[in-house]
Amino acid sequence: MANTLSASLILDTLSKRTQTTIGHQLAPLGFFAADFSEDVMNQGQSVQVPLASAGGTAQTNPTNWESGDSTIGNVPVTVAGYSVSFHITPLQMNNSFRLAQLMDINVQNFVNKISDVAMAPFNSTHWTNFIQASATFSSTNLQTIRAGIARSPIRNILLDPSYYAKFLPSSLSTEIGPKTGLAGFDAFAEVTRWTGAGTNVVGFAGGTQSVAYVSGLPSYDDETKADINYTVTQVDIGGGKSLPVALSTWLSRATRTRWASMDVMFGAAKLDNTVGYLIKSGGGA
Repeated sequence: MANTLSASLILDTLSKRTQTTIGHQLAPLGFFAADFSEDVMNQGQSVQVPLASAGGTAQTNPTNWESGDSTIGNVPVTVAGYSVSFHITPLQMNNSFRLAQLMDINVQNFVNKISDVAMAPFNSTHWTNFIQASATFSSTNLQTIRAGIARSPIRNILLDPSYYAKFLPSSLSTEIGPKTGLAGFDAFAEVTRWTGAGTNVVGFAGGTQSVAYVSGLPSYDDETKADINYTVTQVDIGGGKSLPVALSTWLSRATRTRWASMDVMFGAAKLDNTVGYLIKSGGGA
């Protein structure tokens, strides 16, 4: 007799697959401002992200310690619901290899969608544009970009593989991997998907004041919650941040087919465009 995977085991397997895939590919989200919570959000909801623009004036030999003031504004980030659902046949449920493949391809579609939304603020409208073909991109260009965001207290850079590869070691005896502090940047990372960004965009340099990401969980009524198997998995994306993802399974009463879904409420927006550089392979500024 074939073994049958329970709904709870399916959720557990999907949770592990989600954490592994999303955590690796969405790691750059940890380089920017992020408000990730398990708060329930509605489609089209606007979340206000605070942005400090001015602080108190430093005094010399002060006589009044109540003279300072600060300015904090809000940048609205609109969230939308993103979901990938798929069905699991009895054969797949009884075959762990088939089930793993099924989950992996659907988790990949889910992470691609989140990545595309996350890249949306990286377009020519918002930022200073630095245009350089990959064939001639060099450390001199990094110096110019680094100087352009010097006002940012945190300086991170994301690069397309064709640009990132320029700075890989030439010797196999040299350590390779994620770099911290390379060329004066706090983080130096490779991003393989720029689909949601503007035309010819291949990189971005900035920090926590450049871009904001907001996430939450979709709203389910009590009847729906009682009718499905539901859990929330926290996906570690680095920088002390975790992205909550709602995972569900249920059985179709019509076909007796097992279904599963991944859901998140997510939004992205530009914050301060004076502390960001957009890197492009060509085109106009």
